[in-house]
Amino acid sequence: MTGRRFENFSKRVNERLSEDPPADGLEVSPTQPDEPEEADPPEAPEKENEMSEETPVEQTDAYQAGFKAANDRINAVFAHENTTGREAHAARLIGRASLSADEVVAELAHFPKAEQLSEDQQQRAAEAGGRAEMLSAMEEAGNADLGADRDTDASTSKRRTSARWDKANAKIESGRKEN
Repeated sequence: MTGRRFENFSKRVNERLSEDPPADGLEVSPTQPDEPEEADPPEAPEKENEMSEETPVEQTDAYQAGFKAANDRINAVFAHENTTGREAHAARLIGRASLSADEVVAELAHFPKAEQLSEDQQQRAAEAGGRAEMLSAMEEAGNADLGADRDTDASTSKRRTSARWDKANAKIESGRKEN
């Protein structure tokens, strides 16, 4: 059942094709209505490249001076003895542009030094962290059900084990008797 939607479909398509071309400049081909006929594309106006005459920001004297000042400030802070053991705090304080290198170093004196661990201590701490992570993952996943703990009654377990050994021994004895 096609309904009224497709009634006189061909006639309506042909009428639309014979009308004026659409305003977008693409004419529809009567032989291939799905493919628009190629029209000459409008020529784009030539743009002037305004950036070509300007110097890139990285090459300006002001940029170079600011870059050097920032590097000197960072180097001065990290070269100071108050920074040792407080590198994380130093990096955070350097981010504050309002503080000079001397002010950052003075602030660092108020922070406790990070504990310096020997290589052996670092190794043990890493292993302990790995064990804790593995234990956490095992607890989260739970134990796998392998069926090893089905029998909780010790006497039932002993009987089954004895029966299996008896069966295995019987097979061995029957093989000996045949030979």
